[in-house]
Amino acid sequence: MPTRRLAILSLALLVVLAAPRAGRAGALAPAKASDVVTLLSTPTKCGITSVTVDARNLPDGTTAENFVVPEKSVLVVTEVEVLVAEATPSQVATVGLTIDGASQLALVSAIADSAGNAAATVVLPNGTVVGAGHKVCIAATSGIAVGAVHGFLAKAK
Repeated sequence: MPTRRLAILSLALLVVLAAPRAGRAGALAPAKASDVVTLLSTPTKCGITSVTVDARNLPDGTTAENFVVPEKSVLVVTEVEVLVAEATPSQVATVGLTIDGASQLALVSAIADSAGNAAATVVLPNGTVVGAGHKVCIAATSGIAVGAVHGFLAKAK
């Protein structure tokens, strides 16, 4: 009898594991290594108070400026690093990550030290998406912000 019970349980487990899972998408991830993107801020203006995050680090150690999300692709931003200088000392310095200086993607905050410097890193576990033809920008509520954005390119659907 224990053998029959084991066989039935094994069959039930196999059916559960093999059954399609409705409503569950696969994890979104880069298809190849060249899809991984690290962008650094540049002094190029993006709107009135923002600067662009458009210098792409390349695998050979060089940088390509003026990165724009390619056609038929999206940029999935998974992490944001910011540094703020000249912020109000001992107060919260907030940096906004935007699309083209307008649509808010994320806010990053840190308490500035006594000299007005702050730094923070935020991981976005589900990512946030920037569409084709757009640029990522950052702006600080006080002080001067620089930063980096990490993520990957994926096909737009």
